[in-house]
Amino acid sequence: MGEPFSAAEAQKICLSFIQNKYWRGKAAIGETELVAGGAFPVYHIKGTIRMKSRGVMGRFIFTEAPYTFDVKVHALEGSIISYELS
Repeated sequence: MGEPFSAAEAQKICLSFIQNKYWRGKAAIGETELVAGGAFPVYHIKGTIRMKSRGVMGRFIFTEAPYTFDVKVHALEGSIISYELS
């Protein structure tokens, strides 16, 4: 097995994935944790994303609450294992 990606590289992979999925949103990472308990090491990356309102009036009247995301990145391959948006 090779060396795991750095936390900064895993965060870049995560942000790229989130921004490709939700291109109208602005994402920010809150915490990154490397978990090595299973068959391979995994980065658990948590953060928030703010979505732009679809309607013109909504942009002026409402402030959209941020969504939270939790992305798991394979620390050796750099692939996305799973993600959750709530």
